[in-house]
Amino acid sequence: MIPIINSTAAPVSPAQLRQAEKELGLLLPQPYRDFLLKHNGGEPVPNTFRFADGKTREVLNWFFSIEDKEDSLVDLAKAYRGCLHSDLLPIAADPFGNLVAIGVKGTCLGQIYFWLHETELPADTPLPNRDCLLVASSFNVFINGFG
Repeated sequence: MIPIINSTAAPVSPAQLRQAEKELGLLLPQPYRDFLLKHNGGEPVPNTFRFADGKTREVLNWFFSIEDKEDSLVDLAKAYRGCLHSDLLPIAADPFGNLVAIGVKGTCLGQIYFWLHETELPADTPLPNRDCLLVASSFNVFINGFG
């Protein structure tokens, strides 16, 4: 089920999205770009999603936005450099400080992962691993898996 997204930030323009990609030094996968243009972050309702195993469920607090003075996508990506695998970009958080990330290059391009901040392996540890679990094969599969 596709969640309703509440408390979104101000709409983001294609130019603002391109600027964010320029600052990040990458192109975002198209389904995630479309999501940002429509919602620009926010709180999903319902807020639980399933992992790729179909059994594990997790709560998602909010999706990060492009234009947010406190927690912009670009600022958070910079803050987690060296902690999170270099092929991943943080896009959302749970209530406990764990992150949902999207693959932005390499073999994980477009895939969605859940990063457990307490186990923190070296950032170059191959994916998936014990601190970075596969959630979905794509952003569309992820967003359709809420409920």
